[in-house]
Amino acid sequence: MAIGRPISPESRAAAGRAPVEVLVPQKTHTAALTDAPSRDHLFISYAWEDQAFARWLALRLTAEGYRVWMDQLKLLGGESWPKDIDAAIKTRTFRMLGLLSQHSIAKPNPLKERTLALTLAKKPELAGFLIPLNVDGLAAADLDWLTSDITFISFAASWGKGFAQLLKLLEREGCPKFADNGRSVARAAYGHHDIIVQRPEVLTSNVQPFAQVPAELVTFKVDPKLDKQVAGDAGRDWPFYTVSPTHVIAFSPPDPDLASWLRVTPIQSTNWRNVPTVEGIKSANVVSALLRAAVETHCRRRGMAWSRDTEAFHFTGPLGQTLPVRLPSGETTTVQHSGQRTFFRIGQPKVPYRYRLAAKPIVERDLFGDCALVWRLRFYFTDVNDQPLLPTQQLSRRKHVTRSWFNRHWLVRHLALIQFLEGADGTMRIGSAGPQQVVIGAAPLSFEASVGIDEAKLEAIEETGDEVPVESEEVDHDHADADEVP
Repeated sequence: MAIGRPISPESRAAAGRAPVEVLVPQKTHTAALTDAPSRDHLFISYAWEDQAFARWLALRLTAEGYRVWMDQLKLLGGESWPKDIDAAIKTRTFRMLGLLSQHSIAKPNPLKERTLALTLAKKPELAGFLIPLNVDGLAAADLDWLTSDITFISFAASWGKGFAQLLKLLEREGCPKFADNGRSVARAAYGHHDIIVQRPEVLTSNVQPFAQVPAELVTFKVDPKLDKQVAGDAGRDWPFYTVSPTHVIAFSPPDPDLASWLRVTPIQSTNWRNVPTVEGIKSANVVSALLRAAVETHCRRRGMAWSRDTEAFHFTGPLGQTLPVRLPSGETTTVQHSGQRTFFRIGQPKVPYRYRLAAKPIVERDLFGDCALVWRLRFYFTDVNDQPLLPTQQLSRRKHVTRSWFNRHWLVRHLALIQFLEGADGTMRIGSAGPQQVVIGAAPLSFEASVGIDEAKLEAIEETGDEVPVESEEVDHDHADADEVP
């Protein structure tokens, strides 16, 4: 979600572009480097497919004041990428950060670098020379024999938590730092490519406001009792909060079709804004749960399907079906909600798979007003027979699908999802008309940032990694206009 201040359509149209003044390290910093101790660099060893994480890690470490060697980032607190990598590892590297993943575990270059690091680590003064970082949840059984006995730091669940552990380790090991202007150096790495523009930029978020939240919570007695089967059948079409097997809370009674077999009797109605609890439950919690249940009901009615594996609703229908999209600029385009691709690694057979765009709705309180709806985009992966892929396969497929996506690619799909769910009046209306209806303003919130990013230049940055990209055979694509999203 973007952080900034909401702006009007008029202000959005007035936003212009201007060149950027690049931040560069001070000369005094460069001079200080010549007197630096011998082993003063952190060397990042990684596979090409993990380059996004490697770049993030290199910049974060630089911002903390460490000298970093990574082939795609030339001047991060030290000299440019060394011509003799082996010599640099042997004589100038304080620690090697070995990124372990499904991609890097058997690739020649990362394997060679880890082997050299473990050889150096046999020297007493270089104990702990290799610091393994588990990038994608690689199982211990999948590690090679070189690293299977070394304790690694996991980044699989949270990059932030993993980074905090790494910083503690580097501090404990006494890793040298070069200066206190690391953040300027990290910023200069981006400024080197002239991608930051000093002008206000409009950002479209993944947050939708609730235009109307019913004030009344109604307690109903239900018959038959809500066992697991009855509750599941009823919950697909009627948003309610279960108090007991015989009592529920809802904004309104169920539709007549559901009421034909589930008999409900209203017991009391309560204005939730005036009381802290309803039926002994915190009122705000009940409202949040009912709003999410209402959105989930709406997704099902629009033909989307729930996947327990992804915890999200995914698009159904013919593979490769296109969705219309209205862009913030007023232009229109289309995007495919699904497709088929072929994944393979060198030395392994090609494996075709299918994917469908999915989204998880989350209701946040006190974000913008009482409640706001936040969408998390995900993917539903299957084989060519539409059987779900194993969880261990999904991360690599997700990277495969999105490896060349920039902000606009995510924006187009967010807008496609939201506009697919909206009605003719540009809002989502759930429930019968009147004060008991949940209404969601379909247009996502927009904000203004003080600086912008020139994504055309960002895409043009030359890839300098030494790994060959994973090949793909694609039947899906964004239509040409999708690349014109501002």
